Amino acid sequence: MTGQIVIKIILLLAFALLAMLLLVPRPNTRGRAVRRIMLVLLLVAGIVFVIMPQWLTAIAHLVGIGRGADLVLYALVVLVVGNMIAARRTAISQNRDITQLARAVAIARAPDPNQLFDSEPD
Repeated sequence: MTGQIVIKIILLLAFALLAMLLLVPRPNTRGRAVRRIMLVLLLVAGIVFVIMPQWLTAIAHLVGIGRGADLVLYALVVLVVGNMIAARRTAISQNRDITQLARAVAIARAPDPNQLFDSEPD
C-alpha cells in the first residue's frame, strides 16, 4: 500500500494540473506549441516502450504499480480527461466566435430603419 503512494501523488498532481487548465486562460500560440511538443514526446515514449517494454514495467514498479500495462491505463485516463477539457474549451470558444459572427452578419444584413419610415406612400 505504501508503494502506491507515489503513483497516487503523480495522478493527483496530473489531475490538479488539468483542473488549473480549466481555470487559467490559455494563450493560443503557446498552447498549441506545448500540445505539439507533448504529442511528439508521447509518440517517442510509445516507440521506446514498444521496443523496450521492460522499461515501462520498471517505471511502473518505481511508482508503485505492478505492471506496465496498468501504468499505461492510468496515463490514458489522464490523457482522456485532459483531451475532454481541451475539447470543451475549444467548443466554448467556437460557440462564442459563431455567436459574434452571427450577430455581425445580422447587423450587416438588417434593413436601414431610415429607409423603412422615410419613404412616402404612393
